[in-house]
Parts: sequence; structure tokens; C-alpha cells
Amino acid sequence: MIPRRRLGALEANATKGGPAPARAAMPAIQRAVRPSPRCVPVGPIRLPGATTRWNRIERKVRMFFAVVGEGKTWRNAAYLLLAFPLGLSYFIFMVVGLSLGVGLIVLVVGIPLLTGVFMAAYALGELERLTTNQMLGLDIPKARRWTPTGSLWTNVRALFVSPEMWKRVGYLLMKFPLGIVGLTLSATAAGFLGMVATPVFYEQSWWPTFFDWPADIWTVDSFGGSILVALVSLVIGVALLHAMNWVARAWAEFAKVMLAPTDRADAGIERPLETTAV
Repeated sequence: MIPRRRLGALEANATKGGPAPARAAMPAIQRAVRPSPRCVPVGPIRLPGATTRWNRIERKVRMFFAVVGEGKTWRNAAYLLLAFPLGLSYFIFMVVGLSLGVGLIVLVVGIPLLTGVFMAAYALGELERLTTNQMLGLDIPKARRWTPTGSLWTNVRALFVSPEMWKRVGYLLMKFPLGIVGLTLSATAAGFLGMVATPVFYEQSWWPTFFDWPADIWTVDSFGGSILVALVSLVIGVALLHAMNWVARAWAEFAKVMLAPTDRADAGIERPLETTAV
């Protein structure tokens, strides 16, 4: 390898008419120092390493905490909270109504009572369809509406064997377990997210009592301990928000099956339930 300083001197001598050996050696010297075409610089090379791994970790952390700022998360939380009082009301109404109706069939009074319960189940199912579409962002089409045709017995029989009616009855009964799950997740998430404020209020006498903190396990009596509690509570609270979103998505799929109309015709009877547009 010829140093660049000496190469410059040789080129200057050859240009100015230097010795013949110098001029004859110039082509060979230039070929020797010319870079190979295979060694073209391509800029900085990024090898997989710590930087790439940290980028992936940062992206996952952002995705994990981004759920807090999404409006859909809080709509799901409100839907799950609302599911408990509604589900409890539906459960009591359906259990009492069906029990009385079946028990009073012998006295003939049970048939009109069951008919009324099923008609109410259709109306409540329609309310649930509208609520679920608005809060969970679905587009469940309207099912079938009751249009009496033929004799009274034909209409009552068609009502009792209608797939839409039985699916709505099952949906209303299952709303209560969903309400229990939703209330549990919402209350637990609210408790952990509230404990993020521990560094601000940990010195207040009412703070451990308000959250029923287990003093025999760990008492927060320092600022460092309160920071640790806040960080752990934040991670658990955000994880519970993800769990609530998952439950809401699962329930949305269940609602699509139970509240949507069915195309299966009732065999052997005239159908008094016809599909209508929204």
C-alpha cells in the first residue's frame, strides 16, 4: 500500500515531465490504489442488536399503555358496568315470569303469562341490540317483529317455537353473569388506578383505611414505597383495562349470534315473525 503523500509526489513528477520510470509506473500505481467495485461504500450498517431490541420493547410498552387514551376502552368499561344492574333486572324478571308461567299452565293462566314474558323478552332484546350497537360499535340488524296472522293458537305456537325469541331469552339470562364479571373487573381496575395517587395521599390518615390496605403485610410509610405502589398499581390497572376490552369483544361476538335474525324457517307452521329493515 503506497501512502497518499508519496503517491501525490509521484503524480506531480509524472505530470511535470519527471523521470521516465516514474511516468511508466503511474498506470500501475493508479490501478493498485483504485478501489474495487465490490467495495462501494453503502452508508452506515445497522446490525441487529440492542437498539433494535429496545425499539421493539418501547413499541410494546406504548401499545400496552395506549389503551388508557382510547375512547373505546372507556365505552367498553361503561357497557360492562351497566351490564350488572340490567342483567340483574333481566334475570329476576325472566326467572320469575317463566316460573310463574310454567307453574300456572295447569290453570290456563300460565299461557297468557308466558306469552307476555316472551313479548317482553323481544322488546328487551331490541333494547339490548340498540345499546350494544351504540356502545360496542356493532351493526347487528333488526331481528323479526311480531305480526299476528292466522288463528290465536297459531300465533302463540309460532311465538313459543321461534328461534329469535329463545335466543333473546337466553341472551337476557346470560346478561347477569356478564354483569358480575364486568362489575368485578371495573371495581378492581378502579381500585388499582386510584392507588396511582398513593405518593400524594399516602401520609393522610384516611388513605390506608379507604383502600383497606393490609397493614400486617406491608405499610406504605415512605415516599419511595409509595412510588413503587403507584407503579405496580398502574401496570395492574392497565392490564385490567385490557381484560375488560377482551371481555367486551367476546360479548360482542356472542351478541351477534344471539340478537341477529336467523334464516331457518319454522317447519310446519305459518310464520308470524317477519324480517324488517332497521
